[in-house]
Amino acid sequence: MRKVGMRDRHDKGAVLITIAICLFLLMGIAALAIDGGVAYNERRSTQGAADHAALAAAWAACNAKGEAAAVEAGRQAAANNGYDDSDPEIEVTVRRLGGSQAKYEVVIRSTNQTEFGASIGAESVSVESRAVADCRKKAWGGGYALFADGPPSCTTMELDFNGKKIQVHGLVHSNGDLNINGNTADKSIFHDLVTYVGTSKIKGADFPGPDPEKKDPQPEPHQIDFTQFEPAQNSGQPDYYLFDVMKDKDLDPYRDGAGRINHSGVFFARTQIQNIYVEMAPGHRATFVSPGPIAIQPGSEVLAYHSSGVAVYSNYRDPASCANQAIHWRGAARFEGLVYAPRGLITFSMSSGATSDGAIVGFGIELSGSDYVIQWKDVTGGNPEFELEFEE
Repeated sequence: MRKVGMRDRHDKGAVLITIAICLFLLMGIAALAIDGGVAYNERRSTQGAADHAALAAAWAACNAKGEAAAVEAGRQAAANNGYDDSDPEIEVTVRRLGGSQAKYEVVIRSTNQTEFGASIGAESVSVESRAVADCRKKAWGGGYALFADGPPSCTTMELDFNGKKIQVHGLVHSNGDLNINGNTADKSIFHDLVTYVGTSKIKGADFPGPDPEKKDPQPEPHQIDFTQFEPAQNSGQPDYYLFDVMKDKDLDPYRDGAGRINHSGVFFARTQIQNIYVEMAPGHRATFVSPGPIAIQPGSEVLAYHSSGVAVYSNYRDPASCANQAIHWRGAARFEGLVYAPRGLITFSMSSGATSDGAIVGFGIELSGSDYVIQWKDVTGGNPEFELEFEE
């Protein structure tokens, strides 16, 4: 008969201790694998809910519903995504951050019981997600007073500015080169940021804010579909006036005894608009559109009628000719709205202390004159547009 000695008993005890340690470690690994996986999925879920809640709160605030309503919108969005603050294991915090009336932070904290974690002393696991969203009113046309999108055929400068005592309020951008050739004695003033993509030549101008700077190409800010002005889309509309070639005398039936246009609406020429004079009668507005070139006489005043804010829109581009710019308007001009030639060159000048509200946007711009003001202004009068974005 074999006798069991003290050493054998000690060996058996060591084996039992080793097995116990291994089992404890295996339980820890199981807890980490299973409960950790659950926590990871919960973290993804809470983050999605926090994102939705932050956007909902910011949107409510942006639409002037007040802080209390914004907080409630955030809480409701969290609840709709499975995280109701009334649940004792869920905590949803919605608060406005400083610096913006519509910037909101949402924090969601969720606590869940573990499956295996209790075996190693971890009876619950908590996850927390945070999202911050802001809502801003979109500036009509990006806030650009002047925007040149590409090189016209007859100049090396996409935005060619010549003149004195001209004031520009609003952003200025050239997707190509920039030439500001002002008068050093009577400088023009650019009150907001001026940017360009290519080269720049600048003199005779003051910049109260930052100096002009290079920037990446920017998308054309309006992207207005020309087809919405075409006859096929406007058949039977009482405020739509159709011409083949529009000449100045063709506007006589739409003028009063003083020669002022007293019919509000969209004036569309199928081929081109030739050297028209525009003066609006009180209370009337007009938008002039053509797929061909547009020429407007000095002294004209165009006040936008169309809901897009367009005052003058030419969709013309002839890269082989320098004689037919898309829009040619020189002299004591004044406009309210958008002077727009996304495919062609705009040559424009003003004088005599006039002020225009709106923007000039073209494939290329040649601006000249003296003693006038162009200031960006949203003249559409429609409902404001907003943009939502995550801050962090």
